[in-house]
Amino acid sequence: MIINLSKLLDGSENIVKIDDVFDLSYLNIRGKRVEFHKPLALNGGIYKTDDGIFINLDISYEYTDVCDRCLEEFTNKQTSVLSGKIIEKAEDDSKEEITIYLDKGKIDLEKAIKKVIVLDFPMKSLCNSDCKGLCPKCGINLNGEQCECDTTDVDPRLEKLKELLD
Repeated sequence: MIINLSKLLDGSENIVKIDDVFDLSYLNIRGKRVEFHKPLALNGGIYKTDDGIFINLDISYEYTDVCDRCLEEFTNKQTSVLSGKIIEKAEDDSKEEITIYLDKGKIDLEKAIKKVIVLDFPMKSLCNSDCKGLCPKCGINLNGEQCECDTTDVDPRLEKLKELLD
C-alpha cells in the first residue's frame, strides 16, 4: 500500500488522512495460518510537525483462528494501532521495531501493517475467556459436554497417604 506524501512534504497540507482498506487474505503467525474474512480497515492519518512526520493508524480486522484449549475454529475481531515516526534513510532495520521509510515522497505501509498485526496477535488464542478445553483423559470438548473421567492427579510419592483417607 503506497501513500504519496508530496503535498505534506511541500507544505501545502499538514495532514494526510487515511480512510482506506487493505486486502490481505492470510498471514502465517507463529506457525499458524490466520485467515482474514474482509479487507483490513485503515483509519488515521500522517502528520507533519516541527519534529518530523508521524503516522497514527487504526487497523481493524476480522480473522479466523483455532482455539488453543478446545481446538475449535472461531472468528475474532481486533484493532491494532500503527504509530511512529517516518524517517528518510534506512539507518537500522531492527526486527523488533516497526520502521517506515520515506522514499521519493512516498511510503509503503504493507510491511508495517503486517508486522503490527503479528506483534499484536495474542500469544494464546481462545474462543472465549472461559473456554473449558478438552478432557485430558477422553479428549471430549468440555464446552459442549461433560464426561465422567477422573482427572484428579495424585503424586505417586503420596499414593500411600491416600490409602489412610479411605
